[in-house]
Formats: sequence, C-alpha cells, structure tokens
Amino acid sequence: MWTVRLASATLLGLAALVSLEQVIAAAARGVVSFDHRFAGWVVLQATQRLREAGGGIATLTSIEIDGTGGVRIAPGTPRSDDRKSARSVRELLDFLLAHATASTPALRLCAARPENTDLDGVAKELSFAIGDVERDERRREVADLATRTAAAPLTGAAPIPTAAAVIASPLPAAEPEQAALSARLQVLEERARAANDANAAVARAIAERDAAVAAAAAARNARESDATRVAELVAERERARFAVEEIA
Repeated sequence: MWTVRLASATLLGLAALVSLEQVIAAAARGVVSFDHRFAGWVVLQATQRLREAGGGIATLTSIEIDGTGGVRIAPGTPRSDDRKSARSVRELLDFLLAHATASTPALRLCAARPENTDLDGVAKELSFAIGDVERDERRREVADLATRTAAAPLTGAAPIPTAAAVIASPLPAAEPEQAALSARLQVLEERARAANDANAAVARAIAERDAAVAAAAAARNARESDATRVAELVAERERARFAVEEIA
C-alpha cells in the first residue's frame, strides 16, 4: 500500500507523504536516522494538529510528515477525549525517543510523566522541553526525512517490515548521558540517606539533652523542697522554744 501511494505521489509530482511508521521502518534498516529534535518537534506539531481537530489518538500510522516539512493527522484517525489524546501523544514521544540517535532528560520526562493532563498541558511541556527552535530549520529536517523515507521503498534500500517487527525491534542501548544521570541520582540518594541519619542522630541527642535538663530541674526542685521543709521545721522548733521560755 505504501509503495503504490508513494509511486502515485511521485508520478503526479507531489511532495512525499509518509507515516511515522514508515520513518521508523526506514530507521530500523539504517536508511534514515533522526534525533530528539525531530522527535520533539514532530510530536509538538502533532499535538497542535490534534488540538485543532478536537482530539484523536496519536500513533505511528496516524501521524504523517510530508516533503514540505508539514505534520498532519491521517484521515480516519480515531477520535478520543482530550486526556486520552494527551496520553497517546506521550506514548508516541516515548517510542520515537527510543529510536532516536540522541535524547534529552526534559523530553524523556515529558514522555514518561504519569500525570493525567490534557493536550494543552502536553503542548506546554513539549515547548518548554524543546526550548527555542528555528522553525524553518525544523521544517527542512522534516521535509528531508520524509523525502528520503519515501524514496527508500522505491529503490529497495529499505524493505518495509511488518508492524509487529517494528514494534519488536530492540531499543538502543542506554546513552552515556542517561548513565551519568543515574549515577548522579544514586549519589544524591546516598547523600539524602546520610543526611536523614545525621538528622536522626541530632534528634536523639536533643531528646537526651532535654531529658537530662528535666531530670536536673526535678532534682533541683526536690532539693529546694527539702530545704523549705527544713526551714519550716527549724521555725517550728524556735516557736516551741519561745513558748516554753514564756511559760517558765
């Protein structure tokens, strides 16, 4: 189906139009490659198209790119509510990042965030994660990738695998950046545990000090009470002596 559609577009002189499933298939064969900038930009554009359409499920087959650098929603894409659409966008981003040559912590966090947000929330997160971008440069990258992907099946350079084969393709090895982040996180966790232990020790010391102060205060009060009682006894004895002297 893809070959017929692409051949027709080529004969009519139209710009290439391919789905993200075709891009992944070509990338799996080493014909094309893309990084986090492509993944983030395409998913952001797809999110905006879904918002304009009133919602829909973003998948590898429902999102298409063309030779002009455009991103569109394929006809017949299933409709869904806003939150399900947002979740499908995150899952699509996660899949693309898994096949990208590079990634960023901000984009990975956006893809993995469990919050049940809407499309507006996802769009804001993506815009923040991507940062300032040159729109014309991103469109040229999308157009080039669409054109090279469209040409691959026609030249036989990239036989298109089945959808099951694409989904089952192994994920790339963890990047050095991710390993460094994991190591940093482990160090921070160890420091937090050490700080908690230190805080617990300080709390115990404060409790022991307060107990010692309370005991000392109790002992002082007891001594003062004893001294008061002795003074009272002495006074009574003196009063008794004066009474005896008066009688005598």
